[in-house]
Amino acid sequence: MDIAEKVPSLTDQQLAVMRANAERLGEVGTRKQQGEAARLLPLIQAEIDGRKARAPAKPKAVRRPRKG
Repeated sequence: MDIAEKVPSLTDQQLAVMRANAERLGEVGTRKQQGEAARLLPLIQAEIDGRKARAPAKPKAVRRPRKG
């Protein structure tokens, strides 16, 4: 199984680690690692962005006046 196929099943934390590793390898890795990082980074970022878009909106905090 290709690593790209596993991206949707990763946890948010695993995605963050994978993105950080891909960014690092894209800069300092071998040519093969740089190529793989360039291929995976858009997929990882798309998954992260999609999850953010599907996440429920956080309710706004309502401040209540203090009594006293």
